[in-house]
Amino acid sequence: MKTETRRMRASLQGVGNNTGKAVFINSLGLTTVRKEIYEKR
Repeated sequence: MKTETRRMRASLQGVGNNTGKAVFINSLGLTTVRKEIYEKR
């Protein structure tokens, strides 16, 4: 039982980290695109 709960926690942590990284990368991409559009004007 203990190993199963540990695996569940590990998988949940992995998913959370992956989504966090994706959101962070997306926000960085959006800021760079906004800067380019702002500079073009």
